Amino acid sequence: MTRINLIFILGFLFLSNFIFAQKDSISDNYENFQYSFVYPLSTSGGESINKSFHTSFNILAGATDNVDIFELAGLVNVNRGDQAGTQFAGIANLTSGKSSGLKIAGIHNQSIKGGSGFFAAGLTNLMLDSVDAFLAAGIANSVKGNSKQCQLAGISNLTSGKMSGLQLAGISNFARKNSKGVQIAGIVNFVDGNYEGAQISGILNYAKTVKGCQLGFINIADSISGVPIGFLSFVKNGYKALEINTSESFYATLSFKTGVDKFYNIFSLSAKQIDDSFFWGFGYGVGTKFQLSDKFDIALELHSTNVNKDAFVISEFNSLNTLKMNALFDLGKKIQLSAGPSFNIFLSTNTNEEGELTGMDFAPWHHYNKTNYEVNTKMYFGFNAGIIF
Repeated sequence: MTRINLIFILGFLFLSNFIFAQKDSISDNYENFQYSFVYPLSTSGGESINKSFHTSFNILAGATDNVDIFELAGLVNVNRGDQAGTQFAGIANLTSGKSSGLKIAGIHNQSIKGGSGFFAAGLTNLMLDSVDAFLAAGIANSVKGNSKQCQLAGISNLTSGKMSGLQLAGISNFARKNSKGVQIAGIVNFVDGNYEGAQISGILNYAKTVKGCQLGFINIADSISGVPIGFLSFVKNGYKALEINTSESFYATLSFKTGVDKFYNIFSLSAKQIDDSFFWGFGYGVGTKFQLSDKFDIALELHSTNVNKDAFVISEFNSLNTLKMNALFDLGKKIQLSAGPSFNIFLSTNTNEEGELTGMDFAPWHHYNKTNYEVNTKMYFGFNAGIIF
């Protein structure tokens, strides 16, 4: 694109804003057809901005009042009134009123009074009022009011009002008010209000209250009636606990649990001393618990701990994987006694001084001990008990 063409296009966009600002009334009388090279070089001259047409054809750029069937421009279409039917532009469709139907632009679509239908743009769709439409943009969709149906964007979708339907974006989805539907984003979904439906993201989901599901690396909500699933879920009014635990595998384990009763995350730090050897590990797990009575719960937890011996980090692979089923007894003042059986699988690639793969000397006993595919596997049953705060 040459510099002269760029200056021409920017000047025309400036002129379109002037046209929007100067509009006082909308014509109710439609003419069948208008043809223009570039406004005001048209079959209606400079009066095309005050006239309504069923069909408008513009070699470069045209300016009309209303168009209700079809409009085509090589570069830009400008409507001071409403647009209905089908509209195509190589660069931009700019409508001061309401748009309805099919609206496709190589770069940008804009409707000051929103609209309904299907709007597609190579870069952006900007709706300055509520829409009931399918919006598709290479970069972003922005709706100042409420949005219904669907928003698809390569980077971001932003709704200043309520969103109901689908928001799908490569990076982020935002809704400023209570919303419902499905949000799917590569990085973040954010609702500054109550949300009903599903939030799915690669990194972060946030809503004040959620009725449905959150699926992401990090999930944050004030409260949720549903399930947040991720590496870390923090629910302000959800489940948060600190546990001090002991077992045959580790004599002392400190765990932090966060999420909701149906699904929570576990972060732990463990240690034990045997003769001159000090074993320690950091772990992660997930759990679920359900209430059997006012003072009695059952918890199922699956946990994996990276085991180290003496050194801060060792090169071998040593992993303790534990399935626990614990009974939780309420002792009052938000304190619970936890106890129950466990099943443990210890995987290790440690070798002895002769170079034989025997596994780390960590497991207190074993019911199964075999080496396959250069990994030593030991399995054993155990027991654990702790205090939960």
